[in-house]
Amino acid sequence: MKSTIQSTFHYALWKKSDLIEERWTLQYGQDLFHFNRTKLSEGEQLLLSVLFTEVTNVPKPHTPTEKTWYQFLYANGPHPDESTAYTTVHFQLEHGLDDVSSFREAVLSSFPIDTNLIWNSATKGLLLFKSDGDFLDLHAIVELIEADFYTKVHLFLGVPAKGSRLYDAIQFEAELFSHKLKKRTAQTVFTASEASLAELLDSISDSVFNKLQQHFLPPEVIEDEELLKTIRVYLQNNLNNSQTAKSLHLHRNSLQYRLDKFKTLTGIEIRDFYQAVFTSLLLSPK
Repeated sequence: MKSTIQSTFHYALWKKSDLIEERWTLQYGQDLFHFNRTKLSEGEQLLLSVLFTEVTNVPKPHTPTEKTWYQFLYANGPHPDESTAYTTVHFQLEHGLDDVSSFREAVLSSFPIDTNLIWNSATKGLLLFKSDGDFLDLHAIVELIEADFYTKVHLFLGVPAKGSRLYDAIQFEAELFSHKLKKRTAQTVFTASEASLAELLDSISDSVFNKLQQHFLPPEVIEDEELLKTIRVYLQNNLNNSQTAKSLHLHRNSLQYRLDKFKTLTGIEIRDFYQAVFTSLLLSPK
């Protein structure tokens, strides 16, 4: 749907070089479309307004710094800080908020000082902060938002980027986030690497993927739920024997037995990094 609309109305898509006042934002599901209203005929505007929902009541930038970032992201403004690497957390709320100010205060308290909150619609936006390697507990932030503001939320953690690379990184991550949301999964927190892996999987045809699974995972493995759970937990624990045994309440010897059994049945040495990566692909939902 999105590609069809973008292709059909390619001449009227709003660009950063256009005036911000001419931007007309419409929403269909999780997708946002930015048109230049002056490049659409009255008939086209009527058609699009019937098909999509116009995005209104978008919270404005709260600080002068956020305004410069907003101008950079959506109005062809200059880069506010080219020498510093920034990380982005994109967010998507299930519905709009009654109290945007309280939301801002609560969410920013969980992020580094000087984090910028930029809204893209009434339910969608991003948090932009200097990359310092600090751990962010995004699951805790999801719980906070859902408990205090009675709305479901999804978060997407991007990668650090700076300079001219930052704008493209944010746009690409927004696309990845949108693709993940369309999967309608119960998962609430995504990362750029995880979403990129899903993109790679989607690029493999179902027939090829099924052949790979059938080739490496024989029926006795597919039907052995205990063995598959062990392998998944082992991968989730970064191939760490002690942590995996603890997670599964297993003796280390029992864990070694199951890893050996997996190798015997599949030929895959899961303790090898590259073979573990391949196994992770094979066990990923497609």
